[in-house]
Parts: sequence; structure tokens; C-alpha cells
Amino acid sequence: MLYNVGSAVVAQLVEQLTRNEQVVGSIPSNGSINLRVRSIVKELIADFKSIYRNDRRVLIAMVVLLVAGVALVVLPVLSLTPAVPKIWARYTDINNGYAEGSWWYLLSFSVLGVVLSLVHCLIGAKLYTKRGAGVALMFLVVSIAMVLIGLSFLLKILGRG
Repeated sequence: MLYNVGSAVVAQLVEQLTRNEQVVGSIPSNGSINLRVRSIVKELIADFKSIYRNDRRVLIAMVVLLVAGVALVVLPVLSLTPAVPKIWARYTDINNGYAEGSWWYLLSFSVLGVVLSLVHCLIGAKLYTKRGAGVALMFLVVSIAMVLIGLSFLLKILGRG
């Protein structure tokens, strides 16, 4: 909690120590953290606009990454049956490669895949701006490959059940 208002606390302590009567208040109306978040969001929007206008390859790679990430959630949801409490939920070296678990375990893996896909798209947008289209495209292709590997494991697990 102190982290979110750390600057305001320091400013108030300085006001109290210096007895600076002219200062109206030490807490900015929008808050300094809120301004930083807005700045980051504006930068990301500008990055995505630049990608949309200038480089369709990077845009297509981002869309493919997001679609593959969404597939990680949609496939297990479509395969769930409420009557079966245990499903083949993970791939291991034990028990011929599969282990039983609760349905939420499988979905947590899938949700993590979607979150990572989204975060990798954001990183790809920033890389596009800072390092260029080549680096961003390479990063996104590697990210797509990782999601597809996760998707192949998921398909093996779902085919086993």
C-alpha cells in the first residue's frame, strides 16, 4: 500500500519538516502512477498504429499469436464434460506421459498461454519501435512456435482422455 502512495507520503513529510505553508497539497490530482500508466498506454497505442500502417507482417504475426493463444483456452473448454471430475491434465514422464488432475489445472495452463501470448504481443510492439521490424518479427515467430508447442501438448492430452 505504501508503494502506491510513496511519492505523496514523502512529499507530505517534506512539507511537514520544512513547514512550507505555500504548498496547497502534495498529492497530484491524477496521481503520478496513473500518469505513468497513461503514458505507457499511449506509447503502446502509437506502437500498434505504427505497426498497422507500416508492417503487415508483424501485424499478421501478432494476430496469429493471439489466435493460437485463444485456441489454448477454447480447446479444453470444448472438451470438458461436467460428469467427469478427473481428466488427463498434464504431460509428464510418469504413467506413460499423462497424469490425471482437475479440470482447473488444464485451464490454468491454457489461461497462462493466453496471458503470455498477449504479453508477447505487447513486447513485440515495443521491440518494433525500439529495435525494428526484423527483431520484432523474429521474437513473435519464436513466441508463435512456443505457443504451438504448448498447443501440441494440449492436443495430445485432450486426445488421450
